[in-house]
Amino acid sequence: MKILKYALLASWIIGLTSGCSENLPVDKGANATGHTAPSASTVKANMAVLDKRPFANIGLYLP
Repeated sequence: MKILKYALLASWIIGLTSGCSENLPVDKGANATGHTAPSASTVKANMAVLDKRPFANIGLYLP
């Protein structure tokens, strides 16, 4: 049972350290934090939801 604890701890540490990277690829058109503008289909889907739901504060959701 003690070996299992050490194996789990080792795999947890390896998982944490292997997922970290300073040089992650960034999409074209992304800002400094990696966010990109919504695509035309995303904007269209969002507008469809706004048209179907009775939002009282719809002005908060429009660009």
